[in-house]
Amino acid sequence: MKSNIEKFIQSLEADNYSPNTLSGYRKHLNLFAEIMNKAYAVTEVEKLSKEHVIGFIVYVNRLRRKKDKEKLSPNTKSLVINRIKKYLEYLSGEEIIHKDYTYLFEDIKYAKRIPDNVLTERQLETVVRSINENTHIGFRDRTIVETFYGTGIRKNELLNLELYDISFEDHKIFIRQGKGKKDRIVPMGSNTENYLKEYIEKVRPILAGENTMQTKVFISAATGQLKPSGLEAMLYKYSKVTGIHFSAHSLRHTFATHMLRNGASIVYIQEILGHECLSTTEIYTKIYPADLKNVLKEYHPRYYLTGKIEEPKWRRRVEKIYLIKNLNMV
Repeated sequence: MKSNIEKFIQSLEADNYSPNTLSGYRKHLNLFAEIMNKAYAVTEVEKLSKEHVIGFIVYVNRLRRKKDKEKLSPNTKSLVINRIKKYLEYLSGEEIIHKDYTYLFEDIKYAKRIPDNVLTERQLETVVRSINENTHIGFRDRTIVETFYGTGIRKNELLNLELYDISFEDHKIFIRQGKGKKDRIVPMGSNTENYLKEYIEKVRPILAGENTMQTKVFISAATGQLKPSGLEAMLYKYSKVTGIHFSAHSLRHTFATHMLRNGASIVYIQEILGHECLSTTEIYTKIYPADLKNVLKEYHPRYYLTGKIEEPKWRRRVEKIYLIKNLNMV
């Protein structure tokens, strides 16, 4: 089974899947192989049966995270199941197995988890104020947070930014080979642009020192290119200082949610985030259902809710007349 997994991974590599995605596929497929071996003593894909596949689906639904024993999120379950389905499609398509088991996955639906790590505007302000801009590293860190929040860029996309990807003349950032190996252009707001411009012109050269060959935008004075672990450690530091739990991805969620709350079209948000399907972006419409009250209040001519029920004046006048009449009758 291991050899077929590697052949499948190679086919994904030929389709330009990113190294991170390939690593994720390998991890989940090795889990599949491990469970097939331990639970059913199946080590060859040719011996797979319907019962084996169903057994793995049940296993995933019961699986818990090692670090806190919590159940897997719907998003994680969906990811694992879809990767196994794709692997079985490959085995069937290559006629390595002679039965197509993908029909077993057709009725499996996992509700997309609503992001619960969206920062409020006040929390975001607390985070950026906790960063000491008077140091070179601090100014770089503030620029990173501003870039995450100002563009909705992914962590790997930010780390892979090259100097020539940023156009101050056009006020845009060119994302090369983002998720799904797709390019896209992201506009820069004035705040993000100002921080990036000052960082690149004044701070980055000092961090780079004699390392003039380094072309990545965000760098480390110690190791050159800023690594994922270094970025995560940096964000965790400010998360701990402020007591506000956030990550690179939660800043992306925050960007999208705040854009939506302030009236941006969900289609534009989809384009900026680089989502292939609109349904992925639509999850943000469920984060702030309370905001629907404000929408109704602003646009519906018969909506009188303003925090407490405030009846229209004509209704209060009718009740006053009715009360006076009743008092006169007493």
